[in-house]
Amino acid sequence: MWPFNSTDSLFQYNEAYNTKTTIDGQGFDSDYNSSGTIFQYNYAHDNEGGFMLICNSDTGFNNGSVVRYNIAQNNAARQFVIWNRVTNTQVYNNTIYIKPGTYGTIVWSGTDCNALADNIMFKNNIIYNESNNGYIMEGLTNMVWDYNTYVGYHHSTEPTDAHKMTSDPLFFQKGGAGIGLSSCDAYKLTIGSPALGSGTVIDNNGGKDFFGNPVSATEAPNRGAYNGSPVTPMSTTTTTTTTTTTTSTTTTQGDTNYALGKPASVSLLRNGNNLTKLTDGIKNNVSLRQDIPTGEQWVRVDFEANYTISKLNVYYESQPTSYTIYVSLDGADWTLVKDVPTAPGKIGYPGLISDSFSEVSCRYVKVALHTTASQYGYGICEIEIYNPAPTTAPTTTTTTTQTTTTKATEPENTTYYVDSLNGNDAASGTDENSAWKSLENVNLKTFSPGVQILLRGGGAWSGTLSPKGSGTAENPIVIGAYGTGS
Repeated sequence: MWPFNSTDSLFQYNEAYNTKTTIDGQGFDSDYNSSGTIFQYNYAHDNEGGFMLICNSDTGFNNGSVVRYNIAQNNAARQFVIWNRVTNTQVYNNTIYIKPGTYGTIVWSGTDCNALADNIMFKNNIIYNESNNGYIMEGLTNMVWDYNTYVGYHHSTEPTDAHKMTSDPLFFQKGGAGIGLSSCDAYKLTIGSPALGSGTVIDNNGGKDFFGNPVSATEAPNRGAYNGSPVTPMSTTTTTTTTTTTTSTTTTQGDTNYALGKPASVSLLRNGNNLTKLTDGIKNNVSLRQDIPTGEQWVRVDFEANYTISKLNVYYESQPTSYTIYVSLDGADWTLVKDVPTAPGKIGYPGLISDSFSEVSCRYVKVALHTTASQYGYGICEIEIYNPAPTTAPTTTTTTTQTTTTKATEPENTTYYVDSLNGNDAASGTDENSAWKSLENVNLKTFSPGVQILLRGGGAWSGTLSPKGSGTAENPIVIGAYGTGS
């Protein structure tokens, strides 16, 4: 869903889900030649391409995009893409949840015209990263990260943030939203959340959050898309069942890229000599690449000293579909370390080959390119070569626990009010002036004997009313009405 060649477009209250491509496969997109575009109160989930694309062409513009009070859950590939020269972009008070095992990056920037973004602001966002996703933001200018919450996996590329928070924001039910905007109640903040009132004031903030709660122009807001009062959390009971002693071994990529700044060569040049671009450390700019003709070709790196290596990354614009990796101590005698007759399909732009192999000491690495997906040949943007060294952690004692989770039970003999016109799901619901608005708020609760659930006369709701809990013969749960209306 996107605008093109537009001014002051507004996208709100939309749900985008289940896209099936990683190329322009985000749920939402502020596209070429657009200014003043606002995306707010939207929900993106389960999109293969990610959440939000903000982009521009080599000759156009994209200025003043605003992305605020949106919720994104279980999107893959790239949560945010900032492509080419986009300017004066604001991204604030969004809630992002990334489930375990998700492939991709959180923010990915790049260009195909040597023009990167300028003046990008990320504030008051909650990024709950349960995968190992990182950030690629090389070359961006005047980028500001402040008052954001980063929870879960902390990648080495996580931004510097003067008011960074890493404490659990205590969502009602992380990962618990489904189909429908009302299911996003899962991302309301519960009692004790450190995200409550800990954000920073944003000028011209739109005045309300994803859920319709007011956002003050002067008082510090919550972080994330929910600015209401805290809701009752789900209760958790933890029981210790076993104790075990373990020794853990982990593998982490070393910090040293042995190819960085080293001389590179190719079998045959195409479109001029850009060999220094192969090892300059800039991997997200497809315009800074070395082109090589189609057919049997090779690309080689000289470390100028011997190193032990076991991992190679190649970033490309045109995909090698079949290749072989060789190493050498003298540049004359070569040893095959990995053969890939059929490479995986291209993912992302630039694409990435990432191969591991047994540790080997060498001075030279050569990648023999056999076939390509393009009739014009190969386009190689960057080569990285590492040795991820295994490290063994000390023997530790760990406790295995069994956890059961149930929704909090509401007190007995309480009356709750629901008003589809004037209600507020962030309110207590316990009197007519603080009535809830939606049936979903009722469905999230578990009720005790004697509770009354009263719907405002004249109200209209869509969906199913399915409160949980049990009454007794003497003290039943009652569903009724109050007020008058047609």
